[in-house]
Amino acid sequence: MKLMKYLFVFVVVAFSATSCENKEKKENTIQDMDPQFLVKNCYKNYKQGLLKGNGKLAIANINKAGMEYYDIIMDYVLEADSTTVTAMPLIDKLMILSLRWRSNPNDLIKLKESGINLFEYGVNMGFIGQEAISNSELGSITFKDNIATARVINNGREIPMQFKFVKEEGKWKFDVKYVMMQTGYGLQQFIGQSGMSEEEYMMDLLSKMSSKPLSNDVWKPIITK
Repeated sequence: MKLMKYLFVFVVVAFSATSCENKEKKENTIQDMDPQFLVKNCYKNYKQGLLKGNGKLAIANINKAGMEYYDIIMDYVLEADSTTVTAMPLIDKLMILSLRWRSNPNDLIKLKESGINLFEYGVNMGFIGQEAISNSELGSITFKDNIATARVINNGREIPMQFKFVKEEGKWKFDVKYVMMQTGYGLQQFIGQSGMSEEEYMMDLLSKMSSKPLSNDVWKPIITK
Protein backbone atom coordinates (compact mmCIF):
# COMPACT_ATOMS: atom_id res chain seq x y z
CA MET A 1 0.00 0.00 0.00
CA LYS A 2 2.85 2.38 0.80
CA LEU A 3 4.36 1.79 -2.63
CA MET A 4 1.04 2.58 -4.31
CA LYS A 5 0.72 5.78 -2.30
CA TYR A 6 4.00 7.04 -3.67
CA LEU A 7 3.32 5.81 -7.19
CA PHE A 8 0.18 7.92 -7.21
CA VAL A 9 2.23 10.85 -5.98
CA PHE A 10 4.62 10.72 -8.92
CA VAL A 11 2.43 9.49 -11.79
CA VAL A 12 2.47 11.76 -14.73
CA VAL A 13 -0.98 10.88 -15.77
CA ALA A 14 -2.74 13.20 -17.18
CA PHE A 15 -0.30 14.99 -16.71
CA SER A 16 8.47 14.42 -20.15
CA ALA A 17 16.31 18.50 -26.07
CA THR A 18 18.45 20.44 -24.48
CA SER A 19 20.98 20.56 -21.66
CA CYS A 20 20.05 19.61 -18.10
CA GLU A 21 21.77 22.78 -17.00
CA ASN A 22 20.11 26.19 -16.79
CA LYS A 23 20.40 28.39 -19.85
CA GLU A 24 22.62 30.88 -18.05
CA LYS A 25 26.18 30.67 -19.32
CA LYS A 26 28.76 29.89 -16.67
CA GLU A 27 32.28 28.60 -16.40
CA ASN A 28 32.76 24.91 -15.75
CA THR A 29 33.88 24.05 -12.24
CA ILE A 30 34.86 20.77 -10.63
CA GLN A 31 31.31 20.54 -9.26
CA ASP A 32 29.84 21.00 -12.75
CA MET A 33 31.76 17.96 -13.94
CA ASP A 34 30.62 15.74 -11.04
CA PRO A 35 28.01 13.22 -12.35
CA GLN A 36 26.19 13.24 -8.98
CA PHE A 37 25.80 17.01 -9.23
CA LEU A 38 24.76 16.90 -12.89
CA VAL A 39 22.04 14.28 -12.27
CA LYS A 40 20.68 16.21 -9.29
CA ASN A 41 20.80 19.42 -11.29
CA CYS A 42 18.85 17.75 -14.08
CA TYR A 43 16.13 16.69 -11.66
CA LYS A 44 16.11 20.12 -10.01
CA ASN A 45 15.48 21.81 -13.36
CA TYR A 46 12.90 19.19 -14.36
CA LYS A 47 11.05 19.71 -11.07
CA GLN A 48 11.29 23.48 -11.40
CA GLY A 49 9.65 23.23 -14.82
CA LEU A 50 6.75 21.23 -13.37
CA LEU A 51 6.25 23.52 -10.39
CA LYS A 52 6.26 26.65 -12.53
CA GLY A 53 4.13 25.16 -15.28
CA ASN A 54 7.03 25.71 -17.67
CA GLY A 55 6.73 22.92 -20.22
CA LYS A 56 9.79 23.99 -22.19
CA LEU A 57 12.04 23.77 -19.14
CA ALA A 58 10.61 20.43 -18.04
CA ILE A 59 10.84 18.79 -21.46
CA ALA A 60 14.40 20.05 -21.88
CA ASN A 61 15.36 17.67 -19.09
CA ILE A 62 13.70 14.41 -20.19
CA ASN A 63 15.17 11.76 -22.45
CA LYS A 64 14.36 11.20 -26.12
CA ALA A 65 12.48 7.97 -25.41
CA GLY A 66 10.18 9.92 -23.10
CA MET A 67 9.40 12.51 -25.76
CA GLU A 68 8.78 9.79 -28.33
CA TYR A 69 6.47 8.00 -25.89
CA TYR A 70 4.31 11.11 -25.51
CA ASP A 71 4.23 11.62 -29.27
CA ILE A 72 2.83 8.10 -29.64
CA ILE A 73 0.28 8.68 -26.87
CA MET A 74 -0.82 11.85 -28.64
CA ASP A 75 -1.66 9.89 -31.78
CA TYR A 76 -3.73 7.45 -29.73
CA VAL A 77 -5.53 10.31 -27.94
CA LEU A 78 -6.66 11.67 -31.27
CA GLU A 79 -7.32 8.55 -33.32
CA ALA A 80 -7.63 5.36 -31.23
CA ASP A 81 -11.08 3.77 -31.01
CA SER A 82 -12.46 2.01 -27.94
CA THR A 83 -11.21 -1.43 -29.02
CA THR A 84 -7.67 -0.15 -29.44
CA VAL A 85 -7.68 1.77 -26.15
CA THR A 86 -9.12 -1.18 -24.22
CA ALA A 87 -6.24 -3.40 -25.36
CA MET A 88 -3.56 -0.96 -24.23
CA PRO A 89 -1.59 -1.08 -20.94
CA LEU A 90 -3.45 0.45 -18.01
CA ILE A 91 -1.24 3.51 -17.57
CA ASP A 92 -1.58 4.37 -21.27
CA LYS A 93 -5.35 4.00 -21.10
CA LEU A 94 -5.52 6.30 -18.10
CA MET A 95 -3.50 8.94 -19.86
CA ILE A 96 -5.51 8.76 -23.08
CA LEU A 97 -8.92 8.86 -21.39
CA SER A 98 -7.85 11.57 -18.96
CA LEU A 99 -6.59 13.83 -21.74
CA ARG A 100 -9.75 13.35 -23.76
CA TRP A 101 -11.83 14.18 -20.71
CA ARG A 102 -9.88 17.12 -19.32
CA SER A 103 -8.86 18.84 -22.56
CA ASN A 104 -10.70 20.72 -25.25
CA PRO A 105 -10.68 18.45 -28.35
CA ASN A 106 -9.87 21.38 -30.64
CA ASP A 107 -6.91 22.29 -28.45
CA LEU A 108 -5.53 18.75 -28.83
CA ILE A 109 -5.92 18.86 -32.61
CA LYS A 110 -4.15 22.22 -32.77
CA LEU A 111 -1.45 20.86 -30.47
CA LYS A 112 -0.73 18.01 -32.88
CA GLU A 113 -0.63 20.41 -35.82
CA SER A 114 1.75 22.75 -33.98
CA GLY A 115 4.28 20.00 -33.30
CA ILE A 116 4.40 20.77 -29.57
CA ASN A 117 5.04 17.64 -27.52
CA LEU A 118 2.17 16.34 -25.40
CA PHE A 119 4.32 16.34 -22.26
CA GLU A 120 5.08 20.03 -22.66
CA TYR A 121 1.35 20.68 -23.04
CA GLY A 122 0.54 18.65 -19.91
CA VAL A 123 3.04 20.63 -17.85
CA ASN A 124 1.76 23.96 -19.17
CA MET A 125 -1.81 22.93 -18.31
CA GLY A 126 -0.87 21.92 -14.76
CA PHE A 127 -1.91 18.29 -15.19
CA ILE A 128 0.92 17.12 -12.92
CA GLY A 129 0.52 17.37 -9.14
CA GLN A 130 2.78 20.18 -7.97
CA GLU A 131 2.30 19.66 -4.25
CA ALA A 132 3.58 16.09 -4.36
CA ILE A 133 6.66 16.69 -6.44
CA SER A 134 7.62 19.83 -4.52
CA ASN A 135 8.50 17.61 -1.54
CA SER A 136 10.62 15.17 -3.52
CA GLU A 137 14.38 15.04 -3.98
CA LEU A 138 17.02 12.54 -4.98
CA GLY A 139 18.80 10.34 -2.48
CA SER A 140 21.76 8.09 -3.21
CA ILE A 141 22.65 7.67 -6.89
CA THR A 142 24.38 4.73 -8.55
CA PHE A 143 25.89 4.76 -12.02
CA LYS A 144 26.33 2.06 -14.64
CA ASP A 145 27.56 3.09 -18.07
CA ASN A 146 25.16 5.82 -19.27
CA ILE A 147 22.39 5.08 -16.77
CA ALA A 148 21.99 6.60 -13.31
CA THR A 149 19.55 5.17 -10.75
CA ALA A 150 18.49 7.40 -7.86
CA ARG A 151 16.60 6.62 -4.68
CA VAL A 152 13.68 8.97 -4.06
CA ILE A 153 13.20 10.99 -0.89
CA ASN A 154 9.77 12.44 -0.12
CA ASN A 155 9.16 14.72 2.85
CA GLY A 156 12.60 13.85 4.16
CA ARG A 157 12.12 10.08 4.02
CA GLU A 158 13.35 7.58 1.50
CA ILE A 159 10.47 5.82 -0.24
CA PRO A 160 10.35 2.49 -2.13
CA MET A 161 10.74 4.07 -5.53
CA GLN A 162 13.56 4.87 -7.94
CA PHE A 163 14.13 7.41 -10.68
CA LYS A 164 16.35 6.73 -13.67
CA PHE A 165 18.42 9.10 -15.76
CA VAL A 166 20.01 8.48 -19.14
CA LYS A 167 23.10 10.20 -20.50
CA GLU A 168 22.40 11.40 -24.03
CA GLU A 169 24.88 13.41 -26.08
CA GLY A 170 26.86 14.11 -22.93
CA LYS A 171 23.88 15.39 -20.91
CA TRP A 172 21.87 13.63 -18.21
CA LYS A 173 18.13 13.33 -18.91
CA PHE A 174 15.25 12.24 -16.66
CA ASP A 175 13.67 8.95 -17.80
CA VAL A 176 9.99 9.81 -17.48
CA LYS A 177 8.87 6.63 -19.23
CA TYR A 178 10.47 4.56 -16.46
CA VAL A 179 8.25 6.35 -13.92
CA MET A 180 5.20 5.51 -16.00
CA MET A 181 6.20 1.85 -16.17
CA GLN A 182 6.62 1.69 -12.38
CA THR A 183 3.27 3.35 -11.89
CA GLY A 184 1.50 0.97 -14.27
CA TYR A 185 2.95 -2.04 -12.48
CA GLY A 186 1.93 -0.66 -9.11
CA LEU A 187 -1.61 0.08 -10.28
CA GLN A 188 -2.04 -3.47 -11.53
CA GLN A 189 -1.06 -4.79 -8.10
CA PHE A 190 -3.43 -2.41 -6.36
CA ILE A 191 -6.36 -3.33 -8.61
CA GLY A 192 -5.76 -6.99 -7.85
CA GLN A 193 -6.25 -6.22 -4.16
CA SER A 194 -9.20 -3.86 -4.60
CA GLY A 195 -11.83 -6.36 -5.71
CA MET A 196 -12.66 -4.10 -8.67
CA SER A 197 -12.24 -4.81 -12.34
CA GLU A 198 -9.62 -2.81 -14.21
CA GLU A 199 -12.26 -0.73 -15.98
CA GLU A 200 -14.21 -0.09 -12.77
CA TYR A 201 -11.10 1.02 -10.96
CA MET A 202 -9.93 3.17 -13.85
CA MET A 203 -13.25 4.98 -14.25
CA ASP A 204 -13.49 5.49 -10.48
CA LEU A 205 -10.01 7.01 -10.44
CA LEU A 206 -10.77 9.29 -13.37
CA SER A 207 -14.00 10.50 -11.77
CA LYS A 208 -12.04 11.65 -8.72
CA MET A 209 -9.68 13.83 -10.75
CA SER A 210 -12.26 16.51 -11.45
CA SER A 211 -15.82 17.56 -10.66
CA LYS A 212 -16.57 17.47 -14.39
CA PRO A 213 -19.01 14.63 -15.22
CA LEU A 214 -17.27 11.67 -16.82
CA SER A 215 -18.77 10.74 -20.18
CA ASN A 216 -18.44 7.54 -22.21
CA ASP A 217 -17.33 9.81 -25.05
CA VAL A 218 -13.79 9.49 -23.68
CA TRP A 219 -13.67 6.09 -25.36
CA LYS A 220 -14.30 7.62 -28.77
CA PRO A 221 -11.53 8.99 -31.01
CA ILE A 222 -11.37 12.75 -31.43
CA ILE A 223 -10.54 12.43 -35.13
CA THR A 224 -12.55 9.90 -37.09
CA LYS A 225 -11.32 8.70 -40.46
